[in-house]
Amino acid sequence: MNVIDSEQDDNELGVLDQAAAAMPPVLGGGCLSRYDPAALNAESGADYAQAQQLLQLARQSVGLIDD
Repeated sequence: MNVIDSEQDDNELGVLDQAAAAMPPVLGGGCLSRYDPAALNAESGADYAQAQQLLQLARQSVGLIDD
């Protein structure tokens, strides 16, 4: 690898670091590890604004609740 290749690789890695998603903080360890709910928000890519509506539709589709 020469100097030009090394600089190109460094530039490519910088772009990848900016575009890559990061794992949210984790609470607990081992079998009890879970994502920190306080860190899950729209900015981190976790948007649960319509989760309740989706759950209701799923329950309706399997007959657990009436329309």
